Amino acid sequence: MVHEMKRMIVVAVLLMTGAELASSQVSSKGIFNSKTLVYVSHHGEDRTGTQFLAAVKQELSKSSEFEVAYSEAYVQKRLRFYMEISTIEATPDRSGNLSAVSVVIENMGLPNSYPVRFKWYHKVFLVETSKVNEMSRQFVADMGAHWCNTITNAVGNCPKELLFPNSPPTATSVHTSNKH
Repeated sequence: MVHEMKRMIVVAVLLMTGAELASSQVSSKGIFNSKTLVYVSHHGEDRTGTQFLAAVKQELSKSSEFEVAYSEAYVQKRLRFYMEISTIEATPDRSGNLSAVSVVIENMGLPNSYPVRFKWYHKVFLVETSKVNEMSRQFVADMGAHWCNTITNAVGNCPKELLFPNSPPTATSVHTSNKH
């Protein structure tokens, strides 16, 4: 009887610890409420896409949830995102004022998970040169909202995603499922 009681206490403590860890991740702040590291790569040579990349990095550096990462040497046991931004000029006259942007984000480092990347975000949208800063703010907010929805796997209690399904007039977005 005493042995069974000890086992129940251990199970209760483990459940409470797991719930506490999950709540820190639900807030998009990563493990133990630290900022989530984001490694950013870019493919494309268009002017608007390059400006969008710089604006996204700036927004990530101002964020309370995310941090731009540059080296993996010290983060082996920490939640981290790998963001790939692919851009291409989307104006028929080659004026460079509009780019199609594809963003894929994978995570790695969740507790009790396999050491493989998991794609949880893929969206495609258009960005006008004159609205690069506005779109980068919307994108980083959308990324946080989508991560919250992904990690909690529930509707509600998360911020609203901005780029899909109700795209603002400044963007045209196409959503692809994060399910494989």
